[in-house]
Amino acid sequence: MAIDIMHLTARARAGDADAFGRLYEEHARDMYRYALYALGSEGAAMDAVQDAALAAFRGIASLREAELFRPWIFRILANRCKRMLRGKYTARVESLEEQFRETAALDLPLGRALELRQAIARLSAAEREIVLLSVLDGYDSNEIGRTMGIPPGTVRSKLSRALAKLRKEISFL
Repeated sequence: MAIDIMHLTARARAGDADAFGRLYEEHARDMYRYALYALGSEGAAMDAVQDAALAAFRGIASLREAELFRPWIFRILANRCKRMLRGKYTARVESLEEQFRETAALDLPLGRALELRQAIARLSAAEREIVLLSVLDGYDSNEIGRTMGIPPGTVRSKLSRALAKLRKEISFL
């Protein structure tokens, strides 16, 4: 069943916690996947998603265009991940067993999922953000450019270079 983003966002902006909860549930899996790839740790990803959801709940009244809920909450999440990567967050080191468990839900064979996570982690922070927003979350260069504050042409060129790096490192891409 598809949700009515416009209606739920309007209700959430009016203070309806259940409506916000439904909006969050619709995006939680993608948010977690983004954070996991961005941060490389299950614990850090869960913390980032939780912090982003709380910030979004507190700030939902500031969302002006209901149809932009998804890019808005992902921008909050991306900013939280950036802060965590700058060292404001101390992530625990994961064991190999934890990495195996985390990658099981990525719809790739385990070895390939680990290889992909490692290759994405080697990208620069800007390249990683562009790849994740584009490939995992389906944003176009205009949306990513607005989110990151850079021209769409720059997004396209950085995305192209980042994907070329990934293809070079990973045989199955």
